[in-house]
Amino acid sequence: ILLILISSVMATGCKRQSENESRNPPEIVSRDSDTVFNEIPGKHHLGRNAYDLDLVETLINVRKRLVFVDQLRSSGQLDILKQEGPYTVFAPTDNAFPSNVSISSNDLRGYIIPGKIWKEDLANGPITTKSLNDEEVSIDLKNGKMIINNKITVIKENIGAGNGVIHEIDQLM
Repeated sequence: ILLILISSVMATGCKRQSENESRNPPEIVSRDSDTVFNEIPGKHHLGRNAYDLDLVETLINVRKRLVFVDQLRSSGQLDILKQEGPYTVFAPTDNAFPSNVSISSNDLRGYIIPGKIWKEDLANGPITTKSLNDEEVSIDLKNGKMIINNKITVIKENIGAGNGVIHEIDQLM
């Protein structure tokens, strides 16, 4: 009787757990930070934190950068990140945007660099390049953190996408 009672309790507990899991949408939580990705049915992980999503899909499915995506969309710049690329994007978090601030189309292009620049690429020294708005951008490592233009610290680096890489920043450039 004791064995039947224990089996019954265990089965009930397991059933409740699976019911609770099915109520919540599946999520993927990055092992490196608190970044939460929505699970994308039919998409496969490509390594280096990437799924077979383009930069736009990756930005949309990481919940902390929706204001940046809206700014890109309203200025007509979002389609650039759908192209083959590759591109490096310095994506500000939602908290980086003050209320009711609109960034010009030209300034938004300053957050996008042609080519992929991974944190590991800085091991041999700083990189200076030009963004899509033709402004010079310097990227360096200080105390193990990526630094943009000697003032902006990358808070989450190397979020890979099929056509580039995203580095999250918590302030506007």
